[in-house]
Amino acid sequence: MADNYTPTGTYFDGGLGKSDKAKVTELQAVWAKADAAGDAATKAWAHEQAEIIRSGNGYSGGADGSEFIPTASPSSSGGSSVKSGSGGGSSGGYSAYAMPNQSTAEKYIKELYAAQADAALNALKSAYEQNVQTLDSASSRLPDVYNAARNRIHGESEIERGAFNERAAAQGLGSGAGSQARLSFDNALLGNLGEVSREEAGKKSDLLLEKSRLETAYKNSIAEAKSKNDLALAKDLYGDAVRVDSSLLASAKAQADETYKAYTSKY
Repeated sequence: MADNYTPTGTYFDGGLGKSDKAKVTELQAVWAKADAAGDAATKAWAHEQAEIIRSGNGYSGGADGSEFIPTASPSSSGGSSVKSGSGGGSSGGYSAYAMPNQSTAEKYIKELYAAQADAALNALKSAYEQNVQTLDSASSRLPDVYNAARNRIHGESEIERGAFNERAAAQGLGSGAGSQARLSFDNALLGNLGEVSREEAGKKSDLLLEKSRLETAYKNSIAEAKSKNDLALAKDLYGDAVRVDSSLLASAKAQADETYKAYTSKY
């Protein structure tokens, strides 16, 4: 296997396909961020996931991911082993390599989408809670606002009542006129207070309705986010399954060719 070894620091996943290379690059970014934060567990996880992808391509990247260490071992059916396709071998005949297959990235894909889903749902929850807090705060201020309005109406009514009494006394009006005036003041006061109470009730109703609409929108957003995430996850898992199946077919064909070479080299 020594003749297949690429020295440390020179490979860096140079032979990966575009899709696998992108995944490894993303995992390397996760590793770097965790390294800066001193998060050993996440570093170990990111390296492990990258090694799974490399293993599916027939090699290991070593401790730092920069090496090329083949993980497919030659068969020991007899004779000396040589690199596949070298056309050579010792007098014992040609020994075929066991062809590597792509390993599934299902675990990595699911973990990646789970993290994305958590981030999206947490963002929705944060926005929802902030909006609810704003509505609750507005609702809690209503009593103070409308009690102040009632106090102002009471005060204005008393001022008007006092002014009328002074005018009535100065003009010598009888008790009948005073009673009629008091009734008029009382009716006006009750009407004004009633208007304030109706407005307060309307504001409370509007806030409750807005809170209900907000909750419905939040639930719908959660369902939509989950649906989109599940669909994207399903597409990526399907693509991964196709990739692995294609690898198995290609590997089976290559293995047949290697086996045929090993067989014919002995005769």
